[in-house]
Amino acid sequence: RLGGPRFEQDGEWHPEHPSMGISARDTAQFFQRCVEVENLPFAIVHALSRHHKAKMGIDTTCEELGYEPQDGTMFPRS
Repeated sequence: RLGGPRFEQDGEWHPEHPSMGISARDTAQFFQRCVEVENLPFAIVHALSRHHKAKMGIDTTCEELGYEPQDGTMFPRS
C-alpha cells in the first residue's frame, strides 16, 4: 500500500500534521526491498516515509522487508 508519492524532504510540511507521504528515495528503497526480500511469499505492507504522525503504520513493513525510510517529518529538512 503505497502512500502519497509526492513527499519532498525539503518541501513544505509541518511535523505535527498527519502524513501519508513517501519520498522518491524511500519509494525506490521500498520497491528494492520488495524484490530482494527472501523467505516472504506474501505480505500486505504500507509504504511511507517516517513521520511523527503517520496515517498508516510502517513497523511491520520495516520488520518484514528490512525497510528503513530516509525521509519524513521525523527528520530535518534537507
